[in-house]
Amino acid sequence: MRVKSEEKRQEILAAAREVFGENGYAQTSMAGISTRLGGSKGTLYSYFSSKEELFAAVMLEIARVSVGPMLDELERAADMRSGLASFMHKAMRTLVSDEIVQYRRLLIGEAGRIGDAGRSRVGKLAYEHGPRQYLQKFADLLAAQMHEGRFRQADPWRAALHMQGLLMGAPVQLVLEGVIKRPSDEQIASAARAAADVFLRAYAVEADAAGKARASATRKRR
Repeated sequence: MRVKSEEKRQEILAAAREVFGENGYAQTSMAGISTRLGGSKGTLYSYFSSKEELFAAVMLEIARVSVGPMLDELERAADMRSGLASFMHKAMRTLVSDEIVQYRRLLIGEAGRIGDAGRSRVGKLAYEHGPRQYLQKFADLLAAQMHEGRFRQADPWRAALHMQGLLMGAPVQLVLEGVIKRPSDEQIASAARAAADVFLRAYAVEADAAGKARASATRKRR
């Protein structure tokens, strides 16, 4: 019986990440990925039962490596208000990176494809295994900040979607559509500061008011 290992799984994900990026989803096959690995399809299928499952795992790995550390850093910030601009800056810089742009274009192209089995499920799978999980983590962090009185009471999930919308504007959208090749560091920094400012104006509570809210919450817990 073949023993699975995390090292081999990561090797498969790395190869699949390359092949999906080069060929797109539709033109990639499990046979092609196994050829890139230099192994057999049997080994590949012992880790992932289908191309869809493997693609979803690749998307989760991309999100884990690119977005996970940013959210961990934001979580460690004593006050999300002070850490939000840095988070937005790093997130925008990631969103305009070559690989992320390449994968987003791949997903958009695949989303409308209709095959023998009906409309492609790749976009939904990618969302469920990537952006949705990290949007939920941002919403959970924001809910905790709301509880502390630093942000006004609102629907944390809707607020997370608003944050995502701010991130996906210019210059990210301009890169995705091929209007510009790559924004300068200053353009990214400026856009991130503006996005953070809009979000904070919409949801953050002024420092004095936040302090009073936390004091009130503490008294209630007693």
